[in-house]
Amino acid sequence: MTAFPRVYRSFSEFQREELRKLDSLRTTVDDMMEEQFAEEIGLFDERKRKRRRRNSAGG
Repeated sequence: MTAFPRVYRSFSEFQREELRKLDSLRTTVDDMMEEQFAEEIGLFDERKRKRRRRNSAGG
């Protein structure tokens, strides 16, 4: 048996069904995105700090 994705008749129906699930998690989409990219952002910041140290030590 193949499972089909849920089809909504309107955006209001989507909000009622899906966005309520997020409310129960006590989180926001922004929080979820921040968690997802936190590691990448941390790596980027670390590289940036290393470059600054090298540039200030060398000049």
